[in-house]
Amino acid sequence: MFNELVTAQQLIASGLLSIGDGYRAKNEELSDKGVPFARAGNINDGFRFTDADKFPEQDLPKVGEKVSRPGDIVFTSKGTVGRYALVTENTPTFVYSPQLCYWRSRDHNKIDPVFMFYYMQGYHFRSQINGIKGQTDMADYVSLRDQKGIELLLPEIDQQRRIASILIPLDEKIELNRKQNCTLEAIAQALFKRWFVEFEFPDENGRPYKSSSGAMQPSELGEIPVGWEVKLLSDVTTYLGRGITPVYVQEGGVTVLNQRCIRDGWINNEPARRHDVEARKIEGRELQSGDVLVNSTGMGTLGRVAQAVVVDGAVVVDSHITVVRADPRHVSPEYLGVCLRLKEREIEHMAEGSTGQTELSRAKLGELPVVVPGDGVLRIFTEIVADLNKKRALNWSESLSLGLARDTLLPKLMSGELRVPEARLAVEKAS
Repeated sequence: MFNELVTAQQLIASGLLSIGDGYRAKNEELSDKGVPFARAGNINDGFRFTDADKFPEQDLPKVGEKVSRPGDIVFTSKGTVGRYALVTENTPTFVYSPQLCYWRSRDHNKIDPVFMFYYMQGYHFRSQINGIKGQTDMADYVSLRDQKGIELLLPEIDQQRRIASILIPLDEKIELNRKQNCTLEAIAQALFKRWFVEFEFPDENGRPYKSSSGAMQPSELGEIPVGWEVKLLSDVTTYLGRGITPVYVQEGGVTVLNQRCIRDGWINNEPARRHDVEARKIEGRELQSGDVLVNSTGMGTLGRVAQAVVVDGAVVVDSHITVVRADPRHVSPEYLGVCLRLKEREIEHMAEGSTGQTELSRAKLGELPVVVPGDGVLRIFTEIVADLNKKRALNWSESLSLGLARDTLLPKLMSGELRVPEARLAVEKAS
């Protein structure tokens, strides 16, 4: 059964594997307390449970096997198909929704969960998933039956563990970079709140402005320092508009970002697609470094903000995203990026339309009031955040390289083209 092609169903029949889907919870079964009720949106470079519904802990017995266990490999099978995450000892317990499936090793001495996690992200597994999606009427769904028919090539357990031990450090470094970027963003936000919300920026004597009796003046947003202004977002930007309606192609073209690419204040290119520039021109619509992207349609995604700190080549956005470009005569891109990120909830509440049809128009977003600070404090803040963003960009670039190294090593290790000692050297060079 090992070192030869087998189906997932054969492993299930042998008692080595189980595959299950999520619990179909009714709205009245969910609560504001309990364990996360995880959906596809909560699986993105690991687990993100901050916006997850809750399932009461006392009701867990009713869901049976559909509660997470350490070692589970989570697979998004409906909606956003093809995201993966590994449940570890440190992962909070959660309940699977119908958008998720779990692959669960029943014998860790025969199927190593960490190896299986990497294997499922490799070309052999993904190509079968993509083929299944193309054969059904529902392009964003992979059934349990289809998953059980997937073919796998598993080496013996010792080889599984050796391969996993090589790839783990790459993912650990990627996760460390992600956490560092979250910390860097938190520093920028804390500084913004201190200087431009509490108005405790350093005065000419280096003391906190407002608490040192700095002169204030009334505004529509309350008192602000004398000499500062409140302007509409449309008045402090040189570009404020929706993206294109893409013509998709499998290869060639340019990257087109969609709303799924924007999460946690950062842009993830993985869900992006390709746009045919011959079918629809993009001149003047390309993103520029510093542009702020705002999700502008749909409940749950509308209002999310991310800044294009790094723009690699020609990139555009689709018509569900609004591009906001700072006018340097009034504010810097660094200032506007942090400002709008902190206004996500306010932007979300500006939406118009009924549930499921919510929309944020360009005109409505342009009415958002923005504090325009004095030149001196703006310049200092911009320099600080630009340095933070440079560090974030370096971490992001390194993580892309590490991810590419991981995805390149797996098939070579599986085929024997690359031996373990050589792979370890490759990992050391990549990290």
